[in-house]
Amino acid sequence: MPKPILRFPFLLNYSTLFLLLLMFIIIRCKKERSPVKEDNSISIHFSPSTISFDRVDSAVVILTKGASLIRRNMIRDNRLLKADLNDLEKGEWTTEIRIYARILNDNYQRRYDLTQNIGIVENGKGIRLSAATGLFNDQWKPRVIVATNDHSVVLTAALDPNDPYTDMVISNDKWDYVYVDRTALYKADNGEQRTDGGNWECDGDCYTDGNFQFEQHAFLGFSQRMANKNWLRSEVFGLVMNQQTGEELNLYYLFNR
Repeated sequence: MPKPILRFPFLLNYSTLFLLLLMFIIIRCKKERSPVKEDNSISIHFSPSTISFDRVDSAVVILTKGASLIRRNMIRDNRLLKADLNDLEKGEWTTEIRIYARILNDNYQRRYDLTQNIGIVENGKGIRLSAATGLFNDQWKPRVIVATNDHSVVLTAALDPNDPYTDMVISNDKWDYVYVDRTALYKADNGEQRTDGGNWECDGDCYTDGNFQFEQHAFLGFSQRMANKNWLRSEVFGLVMNQQTGEELNLYYLFNR
């Protein structure tokens, strides 16, 4: 005689209710997830086609918006450089990013500059940039920094003669004569020739309220003339002098393309 089959409908109902309740909780949790965290940071990523992350000294972001000017150091984060900008006022900012680095077989520091506009917005997704390649056709502009041992005189100049950027910072106003020269050289069949050059000097009235004033557009004409000229080497030379004592300091850098 077959055994009777025992049925427990109340157990089935409880199991069904439990599964339905579990599904409801899962769906509700998905709907009530916290909003995505706002991210208006700038991150610079490195790869085999960029300059080496290990040779980077530091980096800085300079932001301007109207009368506001903010300078923020970038931090190292898992082999990338990052700056948090979530606290900035919403809107469009102009940024200048500077990476300070050193290259092999060169005792002078390089600086790679990138200028672009960014938007600080609600629920930002972060701004991701590729690091400088070190090449002239890159969006990052390569510059060299030539300085005295105590950094009381610092000369920064573009490596590319087509780039007019040149700047000098002097922290001691005893230097009353300042001279800066940039030259592009080309090695022709009959020997090396000077392709073009430009210079700037200040004799006497070089300071305003104790601050040295450099003419930022001093080498614009030089770079414009170099637009259609060949070159293989570029030189930058700086001289500061105290005309009363005869004391002087020289700064010089030669770049081989």
